Amino acid sequence: MAAALPRTFNRIMCEKFTPDFRQATRIVETAMVQPGPRDLLIRNSAGFMFVPKYSHQMQSEADSDCYTRSLLTPKPNQLVFLSDAKLRYLGINASDINFTAGRYFNSGEQPPFPVVVPEKVAFPIPSCKPEYIPFLVSGLTASISLDELGKLKAGETVLITAAAGGTGQFAVQLAKAAGCHVIGTCSNDDKAKFLKSIGCDRPVNYKTEDLDKVLKKEYPKGVDVVYEAVGGEMFNTCLENLAMKGRLIVIGYISGYQTAHGVAKSKSILIPPRLLAKSASVNGFLLFHFAHLYGKHFEKLATMYHGGDIKSFVDLGQTTRYNEGLESISEAID
Repeated sequence: MAAALPRTFNRIMCEKFTPDFRQATRIVETAMVQPGPRDLLIRNSAGFMFVPKYSHQMQSEADSDCYTRSLLTPKPNQLVFLSDAKLRYLGINASDINFTAGRYFNSGEQPPFPVVVPEKVAFPIPSCKPEYIPFLVSGLTASISLDELGKLKAGETVLITAAAGGTGQFAVQLAKAAGCHVIGTCSNDDKAKFLKSIGCDRPVNYKTEDLDKVLKKEYPKGVDVVYEAVGGEMFNTCLENLAMKGRLIVIGYISGYQTAHGVAKSKSILIPPRLLAKSASVNGFLLFHFAHLYGKHFEKLATMYHGGDIKSFVDLGQTTRYNEGLESISEAID
């Protein structure tokens, strides 16, 4: 029999628009949501959600069926799969994985479950590992966009902006794995060293080097694929340095996001003639429009990770108080 549900749970509510997360939100107590017969009832308090499903007996982690869905908050904690009351299920405490393998039967367990999702939107994952956390948004964004829109070919030159960021570091590794020469922009020398460590051929610290000059001098034929997350002048530079039949993928525009001081202004350039002259293209990419590919690309990332082809970096509490519940989310965001 499934675990009894508490009557309420805590959730973070956004009450006003402001770039300051602490000012915008507060924690409120909310009535418990009720799952339907084919729903997953999940405590959404991890960088991602992973849920091993057990039938009538304890199994090894390697034999378990794990499910995940990309709803994100910073704290790993207990998750339980409650789709069918006729079966017994196991919850996993992500923060305990390194110590106890997080094995708990649900008898007597009554954690809060703030999210109900249809079973059809979940997909299986090989096992329950914290290193899978970055795959769900950062990894999937890089993998799907480079595959569907970048259409990478071995020997091509790929430019990745904000390359040391969450999704940029996956784009670097995936492009290298595809046999490409990779250029990555970053903001300091420590990040440049990090990019070297994950295979970036030419890190560019834009605080000390002019990216446009670097590209024109070292890559006079242009770059074949751009993975662009910055916008503004960075976008202009990338567009100007596209190769013949180059593909520019816009996955964000950090410099254009609204701040407490408003939206940053940048000098725009005429896009159509630059694309026409090179038979080049610019495509926007929003992950949620490619939900049908999540499972396929998560499996690809997991396989590459276990094969040593990509690395996944997670904070298990070394730099944040990740295990202090919703109250620690503001710190993680800061």
